[in-house]
Amino acid sequence: MLRGFRQKLQDRGERKEQERQEAAEQARLAWQTEQEERRRQQEIRDRVLAIIQEGKVPEMDIQSDSVPFKLQRTEKMLLAVENIPYSEMRVKREIHGRSAGASVRVARGMSVRVGGSRGTPVETDVLTPRGVGLFGLSTKHVFFNGERTFRIPIAKIVSAQVVNVGLEIVRDRASAQPEFFGLSEDGAEFVVDLIHALEYVDFGRGEPEMQDVTNYVLMGDGGDDMLLDE
Repeated sequence: MLRGFRQKLQDRGERKEQERQEAAEQARLAWQTEQEERRRQQEIRDRVLAIIQEGKVPEMDIQSDSVPFKLQRTEKMLLAVENIPYSEMRVKREIHGRSAGASVRVARGMSVRVGGSRGTPVETDVLTPRGVGLFGLSTKHVFFNGERTFRIPIAKIVSAQVVNVGLEIVRDRASAQPEFFGLSEDGAEFVVDLIHALEYVDFGRGEPEMQDVTNYVLMGDGGDDMLLDE
């Protein structure tokens, strides 16, 4: 009887160890798949940036007539992402330290207020949500179509960076306040790279040359051509 009980304990321990090993293997495979996907996405991003730096426009499989943005004649869409939150940084003004003072009677039916203080004005930056909409990037503009619809010329962007709420853009205008687009961290990083690349590229006045991303050849280490397949 004791031998049978020990055998049950041993079998139970072996099953738990097997389950632990299977769970560890599944976690390893999931991590490996995630890393491979991230590597593949990074390769595609590298191709896109390299094509832009050559003064060409990457084929991004976006039909210009399928997005609600009015493009210029030689302007090409690079990406469009739906359901992106848009926020603005606004200045909130408050009065701190205001005091009404005290009312002092100086005669029958007559009082005066003494010791009052107007307080000190204090300004605070407040992140203000302005709705959700379609975010777009072309060779010339950043677009947004939602509660507010607007476009920002890339030439007028003085700062583009990744922050904890997504993409932060500051325009070149008086009293400019940061604007925020709730892209994922990877998406925001890619858009920042694209904006920085587009700032220094002149696509000319004619129709820009298009380049297929899938078959684009990147130069590998040592000067050998390296074809990055999908």
